[in-house]
Amino acid sequence: MTLAMMMLATVTAWAQGVRYIDASGDDQTCSTYTTLSSETEWTGWYVADGTVEIPGRVTTSGDAHLILKDGATLTIQKGITVTAGNSLTIYGQSGGTGQLTIASPESGYAGIGGYVISSGSATKTGSITINGGIIDVTGSSETTGGAAIGSVYWGNTGTITINGGSVTATGKRFGAGIGSGADASGGGTITITGGTVVATSAQGAGIGGAIKAVTPDIYISGGNVTASSTGNGTGIGAGSGQSAQIITISGGTVTATGYAGSAGIGGGNAGGSTSIPGTCGTVTISGGTVTAIGGEGAAGIGGGKAFGPGYPGNNGGTIIITGGNVTARTTYNDTYGGGYGIGHGYAGNSTGLTADIRLSYTAASNSINAEGYTGAVTITDSKTMSDGTDTYTGVLTSDEITAIAGKTLTAPTYGVTANSANGSYWATLHSGVAGYQTPSGTTAYIATLTDGNTKVDLTEVAGGFIPAEKAVILKSASASISLTRAATGTAFDFSTNSLLGGSTVTDGYDAYTLAAVGGVMGFYKFTGAALDPNKAHLEIPQSSPAPARGFIGFGEDIPGTTGIEAQTVTDNQDGEVYDLTGRRVEKPVRGIYVKQGRKFIVK
Repeated sequence: MTLAMMMLATVTAWAQGVRYIDASGDDQTCSTYTTLSSETEWTGWYVADGTVEIPGRVTTSGDAHLILKDGATLTIQKGITVTAGNSLTIYGQSGGTGQLTIASPESGYAGIGGYVISSGSATKTGSITINGGIIDVTGSSETTGGAAIGSVYWGNTGTITINGGSVTATGKRFGAGIGSGADASGGGTITITGGTVVATSAQGAGIGGAIKAVTPDIYISGGNVTASSTGNGTGIGAGSGQSAQIITISGGTVTATGYAGSAGIGGGNAGGSTSIPGTCGTVTISGGTVTAIGGEGAAGIGGGKAFGPGYPGNNGGTIIITGGNVTARTTYNDTYGGGYGIGHGYAGNSTGLTADIRLSYTAASNSINAEGYTGAVTITDSKTMSDGTDTYTGVLTSDEITAIAGKTLTAPTYGVTANSANGSYWATLHSGVAGYQTPSGTTAYIATLTDGNTKVDLTEVAGGFIPAEKAVILKSASASISLTRAATGTAFDFSTNSLLGGSTVTDGYDAYTLAAVGGVMGFYKFTGAALDPNKAHLEIPQSSPAPARGFIGFGEDIPGTTGIEAQTVTDNQDGEVYDLTGRRVEKPVRGIYVKQGRKFIVK
């Protein structure tokens, strides 16, 4: 009887399974697992369901997986050990409401990660991956502390990856929020591709290193990331008295705030009068929205400050910015002053302060605004950048570096590729942070929804000047359109414009984007994953009848719309017939169709 019941329970678990969201955001099912109660030795798959409390510390062995079911609350007071050769992967479900809380790791232990073996010796952290759920981890507040997520004193950060979920990591004493513990001997890697991450530390970086610790390499390509230090550390980068290594940001929304002479992104401050402050390492930004605020005397992006005048100097490292929207400034101080947006930090009487700053933008939506630049500044890759009045290229002079301080720099020209229909080329543009002037042979229009959101009327933008944050349709004689950056131009009233920019759609609305289907240019219902923020779209309430049609058309009679031609279709008419979603139709019935580039009605 007992064996039969056990077999029945196993079969039931296999048949039903537990669903979870994987690293790619896809829905998966786990068929073999253990429902958590008080287990502290984890290997294989575990599911947290309901309210579960584990007062001790959990140790992983091999590959451990944790699924947080929606509505579950899992509390592990002392944390989770993940050492080299072992891994922990945490998943949420579609609602993302399952919670894991780690509140009070003991001295010598990370919240999730390694532990101290003896004075001067610690384990290496293994692989920690978070794909979903609500994760709230606090590091140890004891003397020999560690990161909330990562390593401890003398340890190694290991491999930390966050792909989704909501993660709050709070470092307490001698540990980063996410990253290393103090005096860590090995750097490791931190990768963030998505989710919402809030990482803070009292004695280290929000994300990165701790006091005199080797800093892990940091890669951010997505998500909403907020990182800060309230003690001796950067927002993202090194802890006090140490250098950053590699910091690469290619996407997401990132806000990083340093403290007490540590950079927002980059190197830490000097740990004492004989200590050299941390250098920036190599920071590369190619996308995303990045705001970096340095602590007093440190750069927003770059190096920390020296202990004081006459003590060893600091190095701004190599800072390469080729994309994204970047804002960098520092916290003003009467002694150290301000203006260190990008580069090395406060100089004092120190010598040998350098920073290699390389800038090059091409996209209309990219911009950089630094409170000031300290070091060598080069506009690279034969690019030219503009502050709206003057343009800059190559190695900048000291006067040019002074001139661009506090100004927004963007690419002076922006290339748009248009699609052909009926002998003309059409495209949309959302100008982002800069204003642009249309070239000869190109006309800009605003689009106004009419007839119950079933048509658009196009109105020419007089003078062809497109202000920042405005969206337009472009009609050109060429497939390649080169727009010129301009600070001002002919004023035009955009108040009746229905076009929108950005990558998100208002709740309760459908997006329509410009396309040519069956030779007909118009706005078709968008079904992709994400809108292009550099292009324009229309939004139609889902309660409107328009989405059922899948098409909002306009024609060559500008301004206004071409009327739909009413006619009867017979089997022997020449030309293929398409519906308004672009599908070929063999025998059209009553409705609106497209043939040989023209719309018609079948009655």
